[in-house]
Amino acid sequence: MQAQYGSQTAFALRLGVSRRTLQRMEKGDPGIAIDVWMRAWQVLGMMRTVISVITPSDSMATASAAAVAAHAASRPRRPDEVALPPENAMFPGPAPRPMRPLG
Repeated sequence: MQAQYGSQTAFALRLGVSRRTLQRMEKGDPGIAIDVWMRAWQVLGMMRTVISVITPSDSMATASAAAVAAHAASRPRRPDEVALPPENAMFPGPAPRPMRPLG
């Protein structure tokens, strides 16, 4: 990287971070904020590549949704997960009127 972009200090300045933060990035520190990574990808000319990797295609999204639905439909349900029918499912039509109290 030094040959193409100069010293670590110069590259860190372009990113707006300290040299120590740049060293942490090079080591893969997960504590580096995503906006710092995005600036680095932009400076390195890698933003299109990164976006193409993290953006699923339509066919991938469709396949993923189908796989999730198939898994959800195939797994056994616990008794507390079983959906109960609506309150008036046995009596279609409007809900019955409440009864008046006697007396």
